[in-house]
Amino acid sequence: MDEVAVILRVVIAEDPPEALSALGVVMDGREGARSLTEPPDLPRVSVTIQELALGFVRQWALGTRLSEWAALVLMLNCIEFPDDRTDEEDGLVGTIWDASAGEPISDDAIELARKISGH
Repeated sequence: MDEVAVILRVVIAEDPPEALSALGVVMDGREGARSLTEPPDLPRVSVTIQELALGFVRQWALGTRLSEWAALVLMLNCIEFPDDRTDEEDGLVGTIWDASAGEPISDDAIELARKISGH
């Protein structure tokens, strides 16, 4: 599997965050105080808002790794987010930031993510 596919599978939560260790990505620390090291030659990966929402919903449903997943997705320099987002999509990104810090996630935010993801 190529590097882009591995990264996308982690973003959409088909694979756990540690799948990126095979690419040289290392995350240390704990909720609210994480650090990330990634190789400089990782390919750039464009991620859609729908893919982010899908990963969020899947990780939230698992219930145990949402904070780690959110921090990883936000900290990876190789991931490119869409620049032209709607207010709802900006709300989703804000929710992912909250999740990365271990903040509580509202039912409305979860419903928004489901709506955006189509699930």
